[in-house]
Amino acid sequence: MKKALGVFLALIAGAIAFVAIHTMTAPSATNAAAEVAKGLKSAAARIRPTLPKKVDDATTLIDVSSSGMVLAYYYTVDSDNYELLPNYMKVTQGVTTGLACSTEDMKAAMKAGAIYEYNYSDGKSKPLGGFVVMSADCN
Repeated sequence: MKKALGVFLALIAGAIAFVAIHTMTAPSATNAAAEVAKGLKSAAARIRPTLPKKVDDATTLIDVSSSGMVLAYYYTVDSDNYELLPNYMKVTQGVTTGLACSTEDMKAAMKAGAIYEYNYSDGKSKPLGGFVVMSADCN
């Protein structure tokens, strides 16, 4: 009887330890957000040294920054040599949102609260517009 009670108590102690350890190491929303923010900061740090980077004939990524859960991209568009359509920003937003929502890493980060911000200006630094992409945009 004593031996059975000892085994029973050992099992209970093991279960309590398992639950305590699992609770302390289980990913929480706070931990996920902190990891995403850290990942966004790391992404900005990796991208920045490669800039400026041509995206297409008319568009160049000139800067990237992160702040908390926001990763911001800054582009210039060569409007001197390329005519911008009146709906340029709307088309750009649709295409960019589609790409962001189909990229698994970005989609997972957005589910954890990440926001991707896109800012466009012409070659003379005149703002053309901007938009954000977040999880709700992927539905």
